[in-house]
Amino acid sequence: MENNKFVTNLLFPLMAIVIFVIVAGILGILFMVFEHFTFHGASEPWGVVIIGTLLVVLIPALAAVAQKYIGEK
Repeated sequence: MENNKFVTNLLFPLMAIVIFVIVAGILGILFMVFEHFTFHGASEPWGVVIIGTLLVVLIPALAAVAQKYIGEK
């Protein structure tokens, strides 16, 4: 039982780090590709700013809606 607790204490933080790196990498690649194909050479990359703003606003809003929906059940 003690060995299982030790593995769990190491596994969850490592999984969190790996998931964070994967999500950050995907977002970084998405932003670079979007900026390259839409505003390559433009002085101001508004497409990337708009997508970043939507992510900042929509993810917490969707989480709040999901929490309200799950909380009712």
